[in-house]
Amino acid sequence: MSRVYNLGQLAITGELTAAVITTGVTSQGGAQALIDRLDGMNAVTLEADFDYGGSGGTTCIVRVQTRLGAGGDWIDIARLDFATTSARKACTINGLAAKAVAAVAALGAEGVLDGILGDALRAVVTSTGTYGANTNLAVRAAVR
Repeated sequence: MSRVYNLGQLAITGELTAAVITTGVTSQGGAQALIDRLDGMNAVTLEADFDYGGSGGTTCIVRVQTRLGAGGDWIDIARLDFATTSARKACTINGLAAKAVAAVAALGAEGVLDGILGDALRAVVTSTGTYGANTNLAVRAAVR
């Protein structure tokens, strides 16, 4: 059975540089910029819905990241790229896929990194140009 999480949503106007858009709640009730307690996740299906407001802007890049334990460095597992048209994109990351050892690096356009799923997820957005009113982004994750 999968659990669906909102990894963030926002209206995009000005430029953003690696802005974490995920908000969650810790077990003590405090705010945090991630969805955690996902130990044992085997796969995650990600969906990003970009509604273009009709003017301005150049690029909007969404990176979904995971980490291996509290305090661990964030690792990009998916990158979804948008520009000046509305679009909805999805991908599935399999945590059980066998992978060869490789350097952890930034993903290229529309890239995914199979085989690595930690205990938390978050969405990070970078945009260029100034998008007009009514440009919105929503990112969701179905965890299995």
